[in-house]
Amino acid sequence: MQREIVIRQSILNPPWPLVLAVAIFMTLFSIYWFDWDLRNNLNVGEILILIFPTLLVSALMGFAFSHKNEIVIAEKGVRYRTTPFLKKTRFLSTADIKSWEVTDYSYRNFRGLGYRRDFWGNRYYVMRVGKVLKIVTRKNKKFYFGIEQEGKVRQLIEQHWDLKK
Repeated sequence: MQREIVIRQSILNPPWPLVLAVAIFMTLFSIYWFDWDLRNNLNVGEILILIFPTLLVSALMGFAFSHKNEIVIAEKGVRYRTTPFLKKTRFLSTADIKSWEVTDYSYRNFRGLGYRRDFWGNRYYVMRVGKVLKIVTRKNKKFYFGIEQEGKVRQLIEQHWDLKK
């Protein structure tokens, strides 16, 4: 009998081919935009103008795609963290949980992926479109955790979580 399920998610695995493709595109676009003839010698300022936007966009994309969620659904609740924002592991006890359900998470309805929170205190830890574990706390805050193994998650929760109404 399984006592915990560990879920590790990131937006793309690995994101570096996409970052490299964008860097190459940005370089070619810069050459076209500034109408440089690469057969002539470029001065240092022109080379920096060519390289800086490419490096900036690549660094921003690399940072955006480096976000990772680690969610552990266990007998006593849910431990979760997301890097680089929440380096400290947080815990949501079954005593704090009012209800739960496994539902579909679509990009259109929820408007985004990754770690998000809204003005009402709801938290979203979803890196991929698909199934999510939606937890409502006793304070009526909602937590959405991306899951891959719906059957195993349902089985673990139904066996171990005794939610008192």
